[in-house]
Amino acid sequence: MMVTLSKLLILALGGLLIMGVGGDVSAANDVEVFVDFDGDDSYDITVRIGNEVPANTGPAATAVDAGPHAGIDGEEYEFESTTTDPDADELYYQWNWGDRGGISEWMGPYASGETCTASHSWPEGDFDIKVRAKDDWEAETEWSAAYSIHLQCCVVRGNVDDDPSGGIDIADLVMLVDYMFSGGPPPPSCIP
Repeated sequence: MMVTLSKLLILALGGLLIMGVGGDVSAANDVEVFVDFDGDDSYDITVRIGNEVPANTGPAATAVDAGPHAGIDGEEYEFESTTTDPDADELYYQWNWGDRGGISEWMGPYASGETCTASHSWPEGDFDIKVRAKDDWEAETEWSAAYSIHLQCCVVRGNVDDDPSGGIDIADLVMLVDYMFSGGPPPPSCIP
């Protein structure tokens, strides 16, 4: 549906009157108005007008791109996420750490395609990390798929694969590498 605005675009927002020069715009997609009250008797007003194209396309879906799957409780670990925005808008990221620390503040701005790095520490246990992004126009992605991390409270030493010989061998090293870097099962032998 096309709406023709003759001379003025007038919008009433909470008692605030906004006027501007008008033209032909599609009421369905072409006008976005954002009003932000700064708390000091001032308003930030953004009006975005398109030309029969959606006024904003949100960022692409996010994912946790990098980070460990296992570690020691209390240690801080870094995770990365990168996404793009079709409009090349700046992006902000928010992390859900899956623990009582809850959800982070929005981090950014980042350029479209730039990597966001965030860090967090947990107590002992298993946690699912998620991330989402939004652009300058507040278009948000859904939360990403869960990225799991297992934290334990001890240092693993010795016969970690619990083989009957009780000796330390290459199988112990393989199990530790699989556990620490590939998300393999935790070793049963643990010395705090």
